[in-house]
Amino acid sequence: MAYIEFEFDFPDTVYLNKKYHGEIKYKSGFDEIITTFNDKHKNRYTRFIAAKTTSDINYSVERLRKIATDTFGAIDNRTIPFYDIKFSKLGVNYIDGIINDIVLIVPKDTDKNEYYPLLRNEIRATHKVFVIDEK
Repeated sequence: MAYIEFEFDFPDTVYLNKKYHGEIKYKSGFDEIITTFNDKHKNRYTRFIAAKTTSDINYSVERLRKIATDTFGAIDNRTIPFYDIKFSKLGVNYIDGIINDIVLIVPKDTDKNEYYPLLRNEIRATHKVFVIDEK
């Protein structure tokens, strides 16, 4: 399995009920296969599948998949922007989701419906945020 390294570009402290935008900066082992997202023979899709913001992240990845409400797609092989994130509870909260990196490889000399090898890698991505009242 290939690796995924990431970091959130998002404030550590935000105001209650205010919308924010951020980014996930990432690097993946799949960069050795493909770095573009528009190659005809090698397609790549990277996304951040996110749950609603929460103050409790003590649940499994399987549960996270079921409660996910948003999906944000990568704009290149290093950046996944996300939008309109807001928190409705004061105190410690989290942005929680899964970075999902997928590569489809299509043989160049295919003239029939041939198998498309699929490579998939994913990692849970969580960012802790402190929510305060705007005074």
